[in-house]
Amino acid sequence: MTDTQIQDFTLRITQSNRTGIIVILYEVLDVYLGEAISAADDYERMKEALRNAERVNYELMDALDMQYDISEGLYEIYDFIGRALERAVIRKDMKDIPRIRKIVSSMRETFGKLEKNDDSGAMMKNTEQIYAGLTYGKGTLVETTDTTAGGRGFLV
Repeated sequence: MTDTQIQDFTLRITQSNRTGIIVILYEVLDVYLGEAISAADDYERMKEALRNAERVNYELMDALDMQYDISEGLYEIYDFIGRALERAVIRKDMKDIPRIRKIVSSMRETFGKLEKNDDSGAMMKNTEQIYAGLTYGKGTLVETTDTTAGGRGFLV
């Protein structure tokens, strides 16, 4: 994962509600699966990407609230994904990963629809508000960002 992707995901996490964070986790999982596929001929890189994907999958499992019936079904899906990732590392076989990627994509789309209806506030409180925009520079577009402290830190 590139530094730019990490920064983008981090920024989005600070501004997201619970459902939005799940959507972001699906996107991170998809990035790692894509890295594993592209590194199929380099076992060490493939293994690292699959291990990272496993960590994200475990985070999705930990986020489940088992008091709801649907969580049991989601747990089974995440367990299936986890076993497929482990199998790919052990057998050095990527044949199931495109299918796993389709499952993750479908789940991301579903949770993306749910996110639109989730009117709860951002999970992280007391974070900086960030404003971004584009301006015209000499012959190019220039991206600008502005953060406001918003009462954070110490005031002397």
